[in-house]
Amino acid sequence: LIQRSPPAEILFLRKQGIAELAECLRDHNTDVKATSLRIYALLAAESAHARDGMRTQMVLLFVGV
Repeated sequence: LIQRSPPAEILFLRKQGIAELAECLRDHNTDVKATSLRIYALLAAESAHARDGMRTQMVLLFVGV
């Protein structure tokens, strides 16, 4: 949905979606972590703003957790 709708992406980023999604990387369920990583990968591939948000939120630090 986010990838196909620029307004949805803008809203997701404005509402701190990157930071909220990072919490899913702390989940014990590997399916939740994998889904979160897929969402991050799609966002990073399509949006410079999302990549900046991921850098700001230091998302990659959570990947190994």
